[in-house]
Amino acid sequence: MRKRPAISDIADKLGLSAATVSNALNGKKNVGEKTRGKVVAMAKKLGYNPPKRNAEKNATPSHRKHATRHTRKHEEARSVAFLFPSLIENELDYFMSEINLGIREAARDYDLDPHMLPFQMALGSKDLNFLKDSISNGHLFGAITIACGGISDTLVATAKKAKVPVVEIRPDRKAQKGAVTFDIERGAELAGKRFLEMGAAYPAFVGGLSDQTKKIGFRKGLGPLAKAVVEDQGGTTFHDGRLAFERLDPLENPIDAVLCANDSIAIGFMKAALESGLDIPEDISVIGCDDVRVAQFYHPSLTTIRLNPMEIGRSAVELLKRIVEKNDDTGVLVGCSLIMRDSA
Repeated sequence: MRKRPAISDIADKLGLSAATVSNALNGKKNVGEKTRGKVVAMAKKLGYNPPKRNAEKNATPSHRKHATRHTRKHEEARSVAFLFPSLIENELDYFMSEINLGIREAARDYDLDPHMLPFQMALGSKDLNFLKDSISNGHLFGAITIACGGISDTLVATAKKAKVPVVEIRPDRKAQKGAVTFDIERGAELAGKRFLEMGAAYPAFVGGLSDQTKKIGFRKGLGPLAKAVVEDQGGTTFHDGRLAFERLDPLENPIDAVLCANDSIAIGFMKAALESGLDIPEDISVIGCDDVRVAQFYHPSLTTIRLNPMEIGRSAVELLKRIVEKNDDTGVLVGCSLIMRDSA
């Protein structure tokens, strides 16, 4: 099934931001006529059509007849709360930022109003109560949350108790009801197979978040090399990637292929490797995870596991809308792939 063109597709083709494209298509005055003309022409070329904003017009007679007061209450509300863990300090969380962008883009298309509510994993009772109140008393169309255990489980339970429609975003190999899932295990498996094809002999894994799933997939892809994997604790940031390079010390230890838990770690690792005099990928190959936009612009460009974070965000809003308007919580599995560039 052919994917419906989105605002992000127009933005990528023209080298514009999604916000500029959205403003141009919606007739906002802060966009010049020349730019607006280019946007409209590209939208027509790609076959872009804004999603229907009034689902009631397209609802079947039986849907109209059986719609409950509860459903209509959420249809009338237009606010969507996105609750997500703030996991990276002092640096931008590129993966979460692109999920945010996907949510905002879809929300604009559906005339919804997104509210971003980040939280710390070590959350005090006062802050937790604020988030719970935001869900229970926020007059929401619905809520979207990143599944990370603990606090996110509490927030999902709060939403369900208050009868607020909720969608979870989580890593999984299969689609799950009421959730948007992405198959990070399969992505890590593809990375392991790539290193095996390249003839690597000394693989390493630099950790971060959702590590266990990535490790399983990576070892599966490496096959006979699985037992040779050296592990480093890693982290989340560019600086953590540099520190991982120093700990693994490929200049002294036999390491020739590294999978990093995210793209920021991978870029920090590569920068340290290049500064030490190593060539990439001749001396050491590096693969990242996420495929955030900065990955393609670093030199050498980063081979990485594409998790499609913007599509994840869009899919979460679309699933939430389906739950509210059609009582359909069929889960969505967003595919992943290995994007081949220069680093491996």
